[in-house]
Formats: sequence, structure tokens, C-alpha cells
Amino acid sequence: MIEAMRAGEKERKIAISNYIAQIKKSAIDKNCRDNIDEDFVNAELVKIRKSIVEQVDTCPASRSDLLEKYEAELAIINEFAPKPATTDVNVIHTALLNHCAQHRLDITAQNRGAIMKSFDPDWKRIYDMATTNKVLTAMIKGEM
Repeated sequence: MIEAMRAGEKERKIAISNYIAQIKKSAIDKNCRDNIDEDFVNAELVKIRKSIVEQVDTCPASRSDLLEKYEAELAIINEFAPKPATTDVNVIHTALLNHCAQHRLDITAQNRGAIMKSFDPDWKRIYDMATTNKVLTAMIKGEM
């Protein structure tokens, strides 16, 4: 934020200031304002990015001025937010096969809960969990 102020980038400074305010407000709401860790900040940045992406997606084509503003905000938030988890079905399928083999879990409907519980935080950062769930369902049904 300080760099943006020194460079005279008013819009960037305002955007970063808003992100910080949103994170602080969320920390107060969750009673952890004295103990804000990196995971909390990353989770909030992902929420903010998701909101901005939604704004870009739903912005009418006739409002090019708004669309430019949203896209500029998206570029700024992408600098700070963790990279989005992959939604590539083939990559997740291969990773699931390797994960289940490594943890000696059979891919069956009875083991579905155990498989989903076996994912560590790193898995959840790398792979989109909604897509992982869909791929696992397809694997159980024998569709993959």
C-alpha cells in the first residue's frame, strides 16, 4: 500500500486498503482480531477474489467502465491472493489415484468419507475440492 502511495497509484492504494479493511472486519467478526495468521488472510483474499470474479462475470457488456474497474481490481488481488486451486479433471484424477494408493484406500462408496477426510491442507490449496468430489464420485461409479 505504501509503495502504491509513493508511486501515485491512487486506485491501487484504495483497493489494497479496502482488502485490509475487509480482512480486519472479518477477523473482528470471528473473534480473532488479535491473532490473524497467514491462513486466515489467504482464506479472506480468496473470498475477495471470488467476489471480484463474480462481478467481472456478471457485469453487463454495456458497462465497459465498470468492467475495466473490476478487471483492474482482479489484477491487484491476484498479486496477493494464493493461486486458485486447479480444476483440471485429469490432473485431479491422477492425483486421487496416487493419493489413494499411497494411503492404501480402496476407491469405493464405503471409503468415500475416509478418502475425503484424508486430504491435508496442502491438497485443499492445490486441488479444488468441489471438482475433487465430482471426480471421486465418477471414479466410484466407474465412469472414470
